[in-house]
Amino acid sequence: MLVGARGQGTPIPEEIEAVRTLLREELPFTFQPFSKIGQRIRIRSGALAGLEGVLVSRNSERALVISVNAIQRSLSVSIQGYDVEAV
Repeated sequence: MLVGARGQGTPIPEEIEAVRTLLREELPFTFQPFSKIGQRIRIRSGALAGLEGVLVSRNSERALVISVNAIQRSLSVSIQGYDVEAV
């Protein structure tokens, strides 16, 4: 549980599981400024299959940004070579 409005507990959001997957797979990632805009995508295959987030491009490299609304934090992982689809 996380502390929510008026000190009440709130369930841990599903995005936390995506963060756990990145850490468990020991993939390199970078922290990103929190953002709600951009196209949502899902990775279709490989170690990250099923993860969803926002597609971004930095210096012609594609990355998946996973944002956790409850803690206003985001992180990104390179998705070069992964098959993705729009959500």
